[in-house]
Amino acid sequence: MTGEDTRHLPLEDLHQAAGARFGAFAGWSMPLTYPPGVMKEHLHTREHAG
Repeated sequence: MTGEDTRHLPLEDLHQAAGARFGAFAGWSMPLTYPPGVMKEHLHTREHAG
């Protein structure tokens, strides 16, 4: 898949502003990780999800 074929999210600019690192997935440019990291996201979910 070439870069021309890759679709972009409507809110991609907001993800970029948050420091997201992007990767291609199923034809889309998707935010994969953010600066705080996966472990911080995991711990937040464990502590705050019902």
